[in-house]
Amino acid sequence: MIHERNRVALARLIDPLEAVSARWGNALTDSARNMLLMEVGRRSRAYWAYWAYWAYWAYWAWDEQIWTVFVASVTGEIRHRRRAHLVAWGYLFGGHRRLHHRVGMPKLRPLADFVFGHGAVDPALEQVCTLLERWETSPKSQPELVRSSVLDALLSAGSPHLKDVTLELLQDLVADHPASSARRRGFFKMSRVLAANGSSPSRSPAATNSAERVRRPWPRSRWSGWR
Repeated sequence: MIHERNRVALARLIDPLEAVSARWGNALTDSARNMLLMEVGRRSRAYWAYWAYWAYWAYWAWDEQIWTVFVASVTGEIRHRRRAHLVAWGYLFGGHRRLHHRVGMPKLRPLADFVFGHGAVDPALEQVCTLLERWETSPKSQPELVRSSVLDALLSAGSPHLKDVTLELLQDLVADHPASSARRRGFFKMSRVLAANGSSPSRSPAATNSAERVRRPWPRSRWSGWR
C-alpha cells in the first residue's frame, strides 16, 4: 500500500510530465518518463533516507549540467530516440534552451514539435528557405544545414517565430560552434534573412568579435510554477 504522502509526491512528479506530453503521440514517451522518474529516485536516495522526498530533488530543480549528464548517460545508441523527450522536459521545466546543443542532438525537428507543438515552426522554416532561394544561395543543395540552424535558433530563442530570433542571439550561437561546423554556416545564412527583415543589432555574426559577446541569462521557465 502506498502512503498518501508518497502518493501526493508521485503525482507531483508525474502530472506535469503527462500534462505537457499528452499530445506528443509517441510510444516512447512512457519509457522516457520512466527513465526520468528513476533518475529522480536515484538522486533522492543519494541525499535522503526516504523516497517521499523526491519532490525536493525533482527534475524541475536540476541545472543544465545535471540534465546534460543524465541525458547523455541514458540515451546511447539503443535509446537515442528517447533523447528528444528528455531534452524537451529539460527545456520546458528547467528553461534549459541550449540543452539540445550540450547533449549533441543532430536532429532537432522532433524536439521542436514537442516544445512548440506539431508544425509550429513550419512558417519560420518556409520563410528562411524561400528568401534564400530567391537570393540564389541554394538552400535546397544543403536543406538540413539551413533547417537545423533555424530550428536551433528558434529553440534557443524560446519561440517558434522568426521575429523573436535576433542577430545578437545568432552571435552567441555562432560562438558555440567551431569554425568547421555546418550549423554555424547555417547561422550566417540566417543572419542575412534577419537583416533583411530589419532585425537588430545591425551587425552580422561574422562582423562581431567573440570576445565582445555578452551572454545573458535565459528567462525563467514558464513551468516554474511546478517548483
